[in-house]
Amino acid sequence: IYHQRSKVETVFSVIKRKYGCFVLSKSFDTQKKELLFRMVAYNIDRKIILSLVIRGIHQSQFK
Repeated sequence: IYHQRSKVETVFSVIKRKYGCFVLSKSFDTQKKELLFRMVAYNIDRKIILSLVIRGIHQSQFK
């Protein structure tokens, strides 16, 4: 269980650093949507990086 918690905390840390640690929306519903979109963006980013790695293209070539 601890290792799973460690993974989750790492993902949250990356999301905060990459997309900001403040929620800009005012209402609770839009705050939830904003956080959901951040998680979706994170997952898309990870899938793109993974597909580049599988193809043998290093991430530093695109920065």
